[in-house]
Amino acid sequence: PDEIRHRFGITTKHVVGMVATFYYRKDYETYLMGAQMVLEQVPDVTFLCIGDGDDAPYKKMVAKKWRANIRFLGKQTGVESIMNLCDIGVLCTYGEGISNALLEFSALGKPILATDAGGNPEIIENGVNGYLLKLEDSVHLAESVISLLNQPDYRQKLGTAAKDIVRTKFSIEKMITEFY
Repeated sequence: PDEIRHRFGITTKHVVGMVATFYYRKDYETYLMGAQMVLEQVPDVTFLCIGDGDDAPYKKMVAKKWRANIRFLGKQTGVESIMNLCDIGVLCTYGEGISNALLEFSALGKPILATDAGGNPEIIENGVNGYLLKLEDSVHLAESVISLLNQPDYRQKLGTAAKDIVRTKFSIEKMITEFY
């Protein structure tokens, strides 16, 4: 974590990340609006936007005063090391299958916040390992991030449950057993 913090110049106490391609099915707008709401109340947070694609329109959404706290990292190799630095993993999307990013955040013991769309409800048990959010609900996203940042023990509990859920529901052995 120290190496990653140094590489990206992250000095805040907390880090929240979203790993997703900049693509119309991913809702970076909600993530960025929610991030700025959080920063108004809890400025000691860095929000990471990690993914390939055209991030230029999204950079324009970030108020000048928050540009140091909202980082666009582009496509990264070794993304798991960056994810491991995060206190919370987020995925705002309009729907997709089972998200690798959510599985990876979970396997790293991170609580997750994601929109109630696509395969996300298969990974997230609301209030157990994270929270499902309504589509385009930046207010609920911001409230959930603030709540988790202010409750480190609860955040840890959700992260532990996330790891357990991935191990029991998405292990190779489980998938092979269910396939046959």
